[in-house]
Amino acid sequence: MTSVTGEAEALVDVLRYVLVATMAVAGFAKLASPHELTPLLNEVRLPDRFQRYVIVGIPLAEIGIAAALILRPMFGAAAAFGLLSMFTAVALALVLARRHVSCACFGSLSEGGITWMTIVRNTTLTCIAAWILAMPETAFSLPHLLTGSLVFVVAFLVTNVKQVAFRSDREVLEAVEP
Repeated sequence: MTSVTGEAEALVDVLRYVLVATMAVAGFAKLASPHELTPLLNEVRLPDRFQRYVIVGIPLAEIGIAAALILRPMFGAAAAFGLLSMFTAVALALVLARRHVSCACFGSLSEGGITWMTIVRNTTLTCIAAWILAMPETAFSLPHLLTGSLVFVVAFLVTNVKQVAFRSDREVLEAVEP
């Protein structure tokens, strides 16, 4: 019979992989369509001279957090908690101010604007990160590394397949022509 501790650890592992997938898809999707963040950055009045750094920095941070959740779960969870808290605060401020801006949470895979559902999703993900932080750190193991790496690679592939599927034939030809 499985102990409660074993069940709790298994649940935390599953939730950690959900967070890995979410952060990886968000990061890869934003890198694939960096222009999607511009309207949001303009709405929060980030000066143009900083936008290019944020447009590259946020997706790289998300991808790094996904990797950290695999390699160093506590560090990754702490970073995810901080980044998701910041995203949630910005989303809440925009919703309360009744500003309608496109949600660039998942690059061009995002549909619609920032709503209360965005806040619910981000709060849920933040709670997952907090739960990982509250649990004792599990020892590094090959199965965790392999499972986490598989989730990471699948997130990358799914994101890129979706990006290519949404492009028109003309865009694809322009991308491969010298």
